[in-house]
Amino acid sequence: MKIKSEKRILSKKVELQVVRNEKKETSRSPLEVKVQPKTRDRKASRNSWSDIYNETATLRKHKLLLGQEVQIDDGLEWRVKWGQRGAGVFMLLALVCYVAGQNIATIAFTAIWATFTIILYYKNVSFVIAKRLLLETNVVMILVLALCNWSIDIVLPDT
Repeated sequence: MKIKSEKRILSKKVELQVVRNEKKETSRSPLEVKVQPKTRDRKASRNSWSDIYNETATLRKHKLLLGQEVQIDDGLEWRVKWGQRGAGVFMLLALVCYVAGQNIATIAFTAIWATFTIILYYKNVSFVIAKRLLLETNVVMILVLALCNWSIDIVLPDT
């Protein structure tokens, strides 16, 4: 038993030496690395973060969802961006018109808000996550209580 453990320790030491030798062969000394001078032009580096984002965003056509790569279509980012903007603006306008008592404008802005909300959720809903949520007890209880509240409001309205 003692011989096997000594052989194992010896093999680990040899393996460690091999790894260290490989590191020494592949590493570069500071003299081999060329230092780039910093740019003094502020206009050249002002919007570099947006260029980097656009380059990486156009190359990536998949997202990581629950540990799995999921294919996304080309218009997803555009739909999410404009869906969020439109839904926010038109819901704010509908709320202002509702407070002001403008019923026709409230209905119109609410219809436009619903359109932008549909644009936001189109091809942007994961049924896998929805199924996992329905397995949670507290989510099911919230849904059941919301349905009970809705049915009571239909049967016995306040007005």
